Amino acid sequence: MAASGAWWPPGSDHPGLDAHGSRRPSQALGEDGADLVLGPAEDGGYYLLALRPAAVREELFEEIPWSTGRVLEETLERADRIGLETRLLPTAADVDTAEDLAALVGRLAAGETRSPATARLLARWGRLETP
Repeated sequence: MAASGAWWPPGSDHPGLDAHGSRRPSQALGEDGADLVLGPAEDGGYYLLALRPAAVREELFEEIPWSTGRVLEETLERADRIGLETRLLPTAADVDTAEDLAALVGRLAAGETRSPATARLLARWGRLETP
């Protein structure tokens, strides 16, 4: 938990998100005055959500079409409707499906993504050759 808000731990849905990149939500909430920061995922959802505690609203999350390509769009529409100031991080891939995991393995093997703990786990599972 940051002083200005809270979000899921970096890397829980986006293993390539590094500790430096995870400071951006707190900067946007603290310095930019945003109420909500979202990291858009390539699949139409989001890999990161940071929300100022005073901006928490049930209607932001009620009846969202979860696990669809409309999650981000719906969340942004609701945030706008209830008057939340929103910032977006760069779009990135997250890991929700077996296909997403296979793509992550490819990015790790090619050195396009760095996530040492995830790479070690995938190597133990026999999904990734150890460097």
